[in-house]
Amino acid sequence: MIESITIKNIATFDQNGIEINNIGKVNFIYGANGSGKTTISNFLQDSLDQKYTDCSVRWESEIPIKTLIYNKNFREDNFGKGNINGVFTLGQATKEEIESIQKQTMELSELKEQITQKKRTLDNQIEKKRNR
Repeated sequence: MIESITIKNIATFDQNGIEINNIGKVNFIYGANGSGKTTISNFLQDSLDQKYTDCSVRWESEIPIKTLIYNKNFREDNFGKGNINGVFTLGQATKEEIESIQKQTMELSELKEQITQKKRTLDNQIEKKRNR
């Protein structure tokens, strides 16, 4: 488990930087735009990148474990850049699965519209028959 993260001299973090302590097994990082959320998650995703030379992560017993990062890059890599409001998943769906869902959603909308039109036609025929 991660014990602490130090981020400095990158993006919005100056030479003093920040140190994040009291980290749990699952952590949510949130804040205003430009506050450094993406920088922190990108560092944890690829801490060996040269741009993070002044950043560090301290592991419990100095044993690194796999860190899962669910950020914008994760969303784009797994779901594309489309609109996926209301979708929550555990695990990683493929872009093909998302595209299939979108296609089926469109087909469902078309079928619903056809049903609505047929119902109107039926209602009109029933009304005409009554008026005879």
